Amino acid sequence: NSSPVYYKGAVYFGNIDGYIYSLHAKSGRLRWKFQTEGPITGSPILVDDVIYIGSADHTLYALPA
Repeated sequence: NSSPVYYKGAVYFGNIDGYIYSLHAKSGRLRWKFQTEGPITGSPILVDDVIYIGSADHTLYALPA
């Protein structure tokens, strides 16, 4: 699993199940999840309200925060 990143009331992280997750920081409730084609072990970074995270499928994903 990747290390989580907190941003504007949400937590973002990738998982070895191939999903990128966004959770509400206070409740832990799922905001959304996005499926990739491979495990995610690296941590996301946030730049200008965009989450960047790589997957073992050799793709760098850019998702809105």
